[in-house]
Amino acid sequence: MDLLKFKPIYEERIWGGRSFKTLFGRAIPKGVRIGESLEICDSPRASSEISGGALAGMTLRRALEKYSGDIMGPGWRPERFFPIVVKLLDARQRLSLQVHPNGVSEKKYGLPRKNEAWYLLGCGVRSRFIAGLKKGVSPALLREAAESGRVEELLEFRDSHAGDFMFVREGTVHSLGADNIALEIQENSDSTYRLHDWDRTDSEGRARALHIGEAVDSVNFDSPAVEPLSENDEPVRTLCDYKNFKILRLRLKAGESVRLSAREEPRIISLVSGAADCGGVAMEAVESALAPFCAEIEIRAKADSAMLITENFSRHE
Repeated sequence: MDLLKFKPIYEERIWGGRSFKTLFGRAIPKGVRIGESLEICDSPRASSEISGGALAGMTLRRALEKYSGDIMGPGWRPERFFPIVVKLLDARQRLSLQVHPNGVSEKKYGLPRKNEAWYLLGCGVRSRFIAGLKKGVSPALLREAAESGRVEELLEFRDSHAGDFMFVREGTVHSLGADNIALEIQENSDSTYRLHDWDRTDSEGRARALHIGEAVDSVNFDSPAVEPLSENDEPVRTLCDYKNFKILRLRLKAGESVRLSAREEPRIISLVSGAADCGGVAMEAVESALAPFCAEIEIRAKADSAMLITENFSRHE
């Protein structure tokens, strides 16, 4: 089994734009603001379609049902959804202020917790992101500020730089600011509580729903603000090592190569710059692909390249 590449699934968002076309040359739907491109996903709502090779045309869901051992390794239950979602985000406007469930709110409201990571591919001169709450903010203060529209004064802001990496843990109040383009790697969950949406309305004047009570109950008030990792020149760098996934950043100069051994674990390759040959399958920035458990993949850089390698996500329940 070769490297698995997928057709992107484009999704309109109120805060989206057209950067996937202008920056990456992609053919996106006309006349709509595309905020998300689902690069790898597997859920009841959508499952990525394999774009080439022997499994071309098959969805990831169907491939896991038929070849779970080859793709994920022995013991993987075919009915389990793929545990990671990989997205591209085009934040033409800032995203809503939100928080993902933590252990307490998971038990209270029933939505599973969620952790995610952002790697900034590009940003505007004054782009920022929200990385948590200021010290000393209490649940009562946050609730009152959210209900009265004064929440912005309680937030920690960080300037955006291309190459910044942030691990956004469950229970962290966060938002990606305007004019940021990001690669997002997350646990397979849609669990999000919207705390504030900047008084934004859609084309018909309707505001999106807020979930202030659930959001406040989900916040880890004792957690520090998120501090981004700035890009550097290390050939291999561990960006995060969480219990459900680990992300490495790998740099290769043109002509250099690295081998992903077969029968160790599945891995996700996300090429963030350059171009590479991956076991005979061409990849260009900014594409993501799945290296199956059974496949040995040699990644050979055709130009100076940087990539994220996501691993340690195939644990058995």
